[in-house]
Amino acid sequence: MLLKLQSLLKIITLISLATLGVIYTSESALSAQMVVLKVGIMQAEIPCEDLENLAENNEVSPKLAYYLRKTNQKPETLRQVLTENIEISPLILSNSLHNPLGESVLDLLSQIIMTPSGRASRESLRGALVISALDDRRISLLELLKNYPTAVVHLNGDRLIKVYNRFKVVVSLVQELRI
Repeated sequence: MLLKLQSLLKIITLISLATLGVIYTSESALSAQMVVLKVGIMQAEIPCEDLENLAENNEVSPKLAYYLRKTNQKPETLRQVLTENIEISPLILSNSLHNPLGESVLDLLSQIIMTPSGRASRESLRGALVISALDDRRISLLELLKNYPTAVVHLNGDRLIKVYNRFKVVVSLVQELRI
């Protein structure tokens, strides 16, 4: 009986994930169009399209080039941070983000990715993470930003690397546990 309930729960979770995928991946206002990047005392509004062009075509827009120069960052470094993947099953990810360890991961992410009001929404982060993993079982920062369900996303560059490295460690632990 317990095995049947567990199987049913997995099926319901997969159906829910598929439904979320259809909702979030359709072209709509449910995705970020602009990233407000804060590094030190500087704040820059960068269109997601500029970040995509850097990641996919290695092209740096004049606006992005200006801010990279001002912050002494190399385009290659930003490109690597945007495109580095963390592999994880969407089902494992979804289940993992609904427990205390998952809430801790969401709290870490909310230190770098937040809504324009400055308040991070666990549900928004959770949804963006799961949607990012749905199609290829991988998550990158660029995918996460693109799948964040607000038109504008604020990104704290000062905390990005520190939290990103912590996140990778937590994901590795979760994968080893096979929760």
